[in-house]
Amino acid sequence: MAKRFETTVLRDTAKNLLAAAGMPIELVTGGHGANQRYRIKLDAAHNAGKLVRLRTNNVWAVMDYASGSKWDDAIASEDADFVCAVCVNPQGEIEVYFVPAARMSADMKAGFKAFSERKGHRTKGNDKIRVLYFSEDSTRPWFGYCEKYAAFKLGRPSTPARITPSPMGPSRPGGDVIERARRMVADAFGVPISGVRISVDFTMPAGLNAPDFTSGISNAH
Repeated sequence: MAKRFETTVLRDTAKNLLAAAGMPIELVTGGHGANQRYRIKLDAAHNAGKLVRLRTNNVWAVMDYASGSKWDDAIASEDADFVCAVCVNPQGEIEVYFVPAARMSADMKAGFKAFSERKGHRTKGNDKIRVLYFSEDSTRPWFGYCEKYAAFKLGRPSTPARITPSPMGPSRPGGDVIERARRMVADAFGVPISGVRISVDFTMPAGLNAPDFTSGISNAH
């Protein structure tokens, strides 16, 4: 079963990453946690005073709402300058994207238009949900936003949503050293810790063989 997080965890992750990027935020209006609107503090290093709409999702996608069922109806987040999209990738890690609201609105409208016009597809008259998916699917224009929004992705969260234990776990001599090394390699290469594998050949005499820190790295994004 996929890992799920409380909205507060997703929201706090976004706040921490925005602050680390020089854009601390403060609440402007109340409402449901996933839909709250914030303002970047006036003394922020970047985008001071700009409005941010926070969107959270426990799947690898960003969702918003339109004012109606037509493809070009206004999107809710158009009332802000930026959308901070917080989602969970297939590896169970939280990802945060900071996207200009106008760009995301245009992408959602274009995606929904393509979705509505697909051969044989009929939308419901009250269909106001708009979704962009980060997973790849070249046959569907509303997919592939992991790559399309790569420039808008904020740094890796300090606390990954899921950590896959190493086969050499701490219960085996040296396991704690390997775990620390995996974290260092993941941070250095910008990949999930689950994509880092370190192997040690214990059959070799001491001093003749060292762990390979790079050959087992796989970029899961």
